[in-house]
Amino acid sequence: MNNLFYVYILLTALMLSTWWLWFFKYKSFYIDDTRQKLFKIRDQLFLAALDGKIGYDETLYKMTRTTLNGAIQYSHNLSAVRFAGALVVAKIIGETFQLQQYRASWDNAFEEAKTEESKELIKRVHAQMHLTLFHHVVRGSLILKFIVLPILILLLMLKKKTVDAFVTSKRTEDEWITIDVEANMMGRQC
Repeated sequence: MNNLFYVYILLTALMLSTWWLWFFKYKSFYIDDTRQKLFKIRDQLFLAALDGKIGYDETLYKMTRTTLNGAIQYSHNLSAVRFAGALVVAKIIGETFQLQQYRASWDNAFEEAKTEESKELIKRVHAQMHLTLFHHVVRGSLILKFIVLPILILLLMLKKKTVDAFVTSKRTEDEWITIDVEANMMGRQC
């Protein structure tokens, strides 16, 4: 009986410490890690502009930089629940005024882009940003990390695709625009 009490105390302490590590220490780490990765992507964009691959004055550069700044600010609020909620709300209410305005600005910026190289650069930057945010959402959710993601990986392996290719595919591009709009709005508040 006495040993059972000590096992109970030990298991309780283990569960509490695991909870504390997950919700406080690990969460703080992965938010900082995500932000650092987004800063690196933004730095690469800045260096590309410095090298003349895209102009600082181009609308495409400005929109992407603003969206990255918003993603950096917004990352602590982004979770699996918020991400899923944004997607569901977007499906239910359709395109909001902000989303329509962002999409029109984005399309115009792509048309105004001076070179194909700048367009490809921006597409790569957005794909990197989306992958970083996807990994952030997965790392923050125990359910996604240990249940949904392994099933998704298995299904994609059967189709001979990678998770990264799926996340950055043309099919999921419209899903990400909802997050891009929110990040862009946050970035404009800086």
